Amino acid sequence: MARLMIFVDRPRQISLEEGEAWLENELEAIGGDGIERVRLKRVLGAAHFSPSSSWIVQLDCRDVESARSAVREGPCMALLGDLSLLGMRPSVALVEDAD
Repeated sequence: MARLMIFVDRPRQISLEEGEAWLENELEAIGGDGIERVRLKRVLGAAHFSPSSSWIVQLDCRDVESARSAVREGPCMALLGDLSLLGMRPSVALVEDAD
């Protein structure tokens, strides 16, 4: 299994709740072709001086190649483009889970 982690900032022009609702709607289109599960998690600031207004999108993929394929084509690639255009600064990390 491999986990594709997409870190996303909240766009400043909408509320956290509006951004989260939009993201949840967009994530419904992502699936299949080696993607086993998609989750959206809100990132919380651990210290009082670091409040957070961002999310992690976690895609559990069958293997590393399925994860790489997800960001190269299809709905996930389109979402990354939209996130960039909206100023949400997506950052992608691929974590191999050997267990």
